[in-house]
Amino acid sequence: MSEASVYRLLKAHDLITSPAFMLIKAADEFHDKTTAPNQLWQTGFTYLKVIGWGWFSLSTILDDFPWLTSAPGSCARP
Repeated sequence: MSEASVYRLLKAHDLITSPAFMLIKAADEFHDKTTAPNQLWQTGFTYLKVIGWGWFSLSTILDDFPWLTSAPGSCARP
């Protein structure tokens, strides 16, 4: 029996509750807009599985002002 099935059964019999969380809606844009480079940076990180090569990590760093990738990088995961 899967973990999801056990969770559904416990929840159906009120033996477990859903985790408490706050829902925060993302804004369409920042309140304080950038007017020059280097005022606001964004970053992202993810893993990619390449068949026959293994797992790789991909990291991006973005300057919010021009919306161009400033320093893309990747490295092989051991």
